[in-house]
Amino acid sequence: MTDAGRSATLMIDNTQPTAVIENILQQPGNIPINTCAIVTTGAPTFTFQITASAPAHLLSWSMVAYWGNNQSKAISSDSYASHITPSRIWTGLTSGIVPPPGPTPWNATVAGDPTSTHCAHSFALAAWDRVINGWGYIHGPATFQKFVTLML
Repeated sequence: MTDAGRSATLMIDNTQPTAVIENILQQPGNIPINTCAIVTTGAPTFTFQITASAPAHLLSWSMVAYWGNNQSKAISSDSYASHITPSRIWTGLTSGIVPPPGPTPWNATVAGDPTSTHCAHSFALAAWDRVINGWGYIHGPATFQKFVTLML
């Protein structure tokens, strides 16, 4: 035990990632859309204020819209691979507006699918951390959903 070659430095990280959809904002105009609202006016374009974070070791986050009969459309995502630094710390996004850049609003319209703007929608956010046990990731994703109906 006194041999310097027989020691190891360990880091214990038991923190879970966080995923929260704080606000859905209809664009243009940053019009707040309440959970379970029925949106009947305005454009089918939206931004989202979200938190997808971990104290130091976020791996990635992803946000997707689901509606109708197994329909979906990506909203935004990001990963540690785009944020590698010498400190190896990436905490993710806290109360940020997505999708970036700008942000450019997410458009619910899908060509050839009239249900994309005439159906109940589930907006789903998931965040994964990079904490491993030597074999794989130890935490499952943190998830959060908000539901609204689009009748535009």
